[in-house]
Amino acid sequence: MAEDGCGPGEPVSKVLRVGETPEREVAADVHGINIDRLPDEMLINIFSSLGFNELIDIVQNVCLRWRRLAHDPTLWLDKEYIVRGRSVVPLLKQCSTSLRKLRLVFFDTPRAMEAVAFEALGELHSLHELSIQYLGTFEPQLISRAFRPGCLTQLRRLLMQYTTDLLDETVITISQGCPNLRELRICASYKITDVALSEIHCLKHLEILELSRCNGLSGTAMAYISQLPTLHTLILQCTEDLAKLLPSLRLIVELKELRCLDILKSGNIKAVPFDEFPNRLLKLRELRVTYESENDFTELQRKMPNLKISNTAWVTEDDFPKDDDADYSHHDG
Repeated sequence: MAEDGCGPGEPVSKVLRVGETPEREVAADVHGINIDRLPDEMLINIFSSLGFNELIDIVQNVCLRWRRLAHDPTLWLDKEYIVRGRSVVPLLKQCSTSLRKLRLVFFDTPRAMEAVAFEALGELHSLHELSIQYLGTFEPQLISRAFRPGCLTQLRRLLMQYTTDLLDETVITISQGCPNLRELRICASYKITDVALSEIHCLKHLEILELSRCNGLSGTAMAYISQLPTLHTLILQCTEDLAKLLPSLRLIVELKELRCLDILKSGNIKAVPFDEFPNRLLKLRELRVTYESENDFTELQRKMPNLKISNTAWVTEDDFPKDDDADYSHHDG
């Protein structure tokens, strides 16, 4: 019998605790066909329909063969796993060699476990996509440990939404430690300043950059962003005052590959050098901007007939219901 096989003729085993991995037999079905006689490829195909918890908590604890198959890379290539709660550290360690996509929601590890949690996140060397939502920490400087050089080198997409504790040093570490990033989205990180972008030029393959609601940025931010040679989408939604990005805001016309500029619901749009767009941003095809009058962009549209200009009206308190009994609580899907 092979070393990692399940011996014939033994009764069905119960699911074992983590750490217990004796070889047990998986029962034959009513027709006398033993599931363990199926080839690896067929078992992997069956396992592919299972979720994160089933693979980690059940399948890999049945026998040595199933443990090996549960970590087959093909099971993880096209999946996104949503992890909540305080059990994230052991799960990350279990998947350190196989996980490709990960979404963390409400990353609320205990204070004593924060350093270990971010270090475990950095050990996901095969990770291609990482989404972190509503990240709150006791020690924000520890976030950098997940992105230190040599860790997430395969990361292509990084989405950090409502990461209010994000520091300049963490964004710098991301720029230095994730050289293969194609997409970086940072939303509502109020603490970051222009210093956070000082090393963003290291992301030579970056194509999509979002800095929505990052209202700590100011006059040199665009000088750093303009150094990105492959950037084709720039999103600066809900910037309180675009004039704060002057004088470097005028360097936006240096983004020769720019195809989409999204400044919806941002204030003081007249600070943007739209008059230079026709001669400088030749590849621009979409402009998303909130404006008052259709006449504001008539001349730009005439000079750039292939440019699609989208407008979304401002939202005020008057747009929301006044019913005192309305439920405005957050519901996480």
